[in-house]
Amino acid sequence: PLLALAEVVICSARREEGLPVADVGTWTLATLSHHFEALRLSRSHIRWSVLLRRRCADALIFLEESGLVVVREAPNRTAYATHSGTAFVRAAAGGPDELGVLTRQIRRAYRAAHHTGLSLL
Repeated sequence: PLLALAEVVICSARREEGLPVADVGTWTLATLSHHFEALRLSRSHIRWSVLLRRRCADALIFLEESGLVVVREAPNRTAYATHSGTAFVRAAAGGPDELGVLTRQIRRAYRAAHHTGLSLL
């Protein structure tokens, strides 16, 4: 659930350009490592983790099946948040509960990762 939430937040933040499917694992890890201190300290060990990339792919398939993300094939495979995906992120981020707090923190962590660049490569 955390990977799926991070991916839909990233896709909704990148509405215009989308998220290349090949970069889903990289951006998800970069975002989560900006949020969680333990990941930042151990990111060299999980940088190229096949298990992490597979779980990110499974989360993307889940999001696509649930209608929150769509993957467009042409000209390259790119993931975009649908209107319902963007509405989900907006509603989740607006909530006062733990989901709202986590969604806002993931959004903030993505912005930090986006502005500082992919520092894990």
